[in-house]
Amino acid sequence: MQDDELQRSIEKLDSTDHWEQDHAAYVLGRSADPRAFEIVLRVLRERDRFVLADQEALRGLVDGAPATIPLLVSRYQAAPTSFEGQRCCYALGEIAWKSKLTRSSRIDAALFSVLRRVVDLSPAAAEYTAHSLRECARCKPVREANPWLWRLLEKSSAEPGLSGFHLQPAMEALEDSEGDPVAARLAELAGAVGPDHDLANSYELYLNEREALVAVPWRSSTGKWRRELADASDDELQRMIDGIESLNPRDWTQPIYDLARSGQPGAFAFSMRVLQGLEHKFGLSSVAAVRGLIDGAPRTIDLVASRYVAAPVSQDGSACGYALGEIAYRTSINRDPRIDAALLAGLQQVVELGTDAASGTVEALRECARVKPVEGAASYLWRVVGWGRAEADPNPWCLRMALLTLETTEGDGMHARLRQLRSDMRPEHPLNTLAGELLGDTPAPR
Repeated sequence: MQDDELQRSIEKLDSTDHWEQDHAAYVLGRSADPRAFEIVLRVLRERDRFVLADQEALRGLVDGAPATIPLLVSRYQAAPTSFEGQRCCYALGEIAWKSKLTRSSRIDAALFSVLRRVVDLSPAAAEYTAHSLRECARCKPVREANPWLWRLLEKSSAEPGLSGFHLQPAMEALEDSEGDPVAARLAELAGAVGPDHDLANSYELYLNEREALVAVPWRSSTGKWRRELADASDDELQRMIDGIESLNPRDWTQPIYDLARSGQPGAFAFSMRVLQGLEHKFGLSSVAAVRGLIDGAPRTIDLVASRYVAAPVSQDGSACGYALGEIAYRTSINRDPRIDAALLAGLQQVVELGTDAASGTVEALRECARVKPVEGAASYLWRVVGWGRAEADPNPWCLRMALLTLETTEGDGMHARLRQLRSDMRPEHPLNTLAGELLGDTPAPR
């Protein structure tokens, strides 16, 4: 942001014209200028003075992503329970929802890191973090956070006078990540507290919301509305695609999901246009497409794997990489070998593109490794870690997923190599911190 533009925007914050004031706050928030960011934080703190300008400032921070993400992450991690930290956390959650499947995994890293730090302070300390994790889970859950979300709910159940908005979002995030088995464990938690406890009330709200979600056909409760198109003719599929345009946007989700789930080449091509933002780009369309690809496995695997290998860091290719990881997680020990072959081929392509580019592929490999690592991936993962070591600002989530996958693959055998990589590394480097956790030198937050 140029100095004169910065000064003009600052002056307009004191304007008696509310439109000018709001616009100035938005411009400052969207700029991603560190100087402007400090002024935006002042606007947020003094929201009584700036009336609605604080909302415009937040909107600017969200619309300025991904450029604003480093500023938001830094302030949020520095003081997550402060007013400023909470607003930055809220903005990160909104960015996660807005960016959907293209979400920067640096957001995942920040939310996971903070949740582990604050979960034992008090349930209130984790409220905003739980809310933002729920926004992530609407499209792509942060599965590593699940044990800590369960811990948050368990600690909340022990507080009789609890009142917080974190409970229902935590429940919903867990269900989006782990599926239907979550409901039984939540019922057990809710049944262990009195009917007037906020956990029991939040559980009832969660159940009501769960049953009302007709617009999300991937939920088991809406299965009766699904349309089977695996054997549909090309003409029938095209008529269905053409008919979507005449629907209200809130009704696009079902046909987009059913088409993606069909595994038909023509329907798949349409799904890719949706994922690229070329068609029906509003609402849950892209999420419906990728969920359909996941639920349509194994008949969708060849198409998904082929698109991913062709362009693993493109918008649609990275979404297909995510879909492969989710299919691997769901099928567990029965994982299709085509997934392993595709992810290994993709890893070979992204290994030297940097940790931001490699993050999606490494995350998918982590989902595989929860049950069985992908054979042949370890040497390439070490190269990813090596690249991260050399980067000035590596993606901490990519490094964490790579190291966790290597730990599953090699066990304690990885420690000597990790110690060697860690030597002569500056203390604040993310890899140094992660290595300390795995080696036991720096205990993980408890």
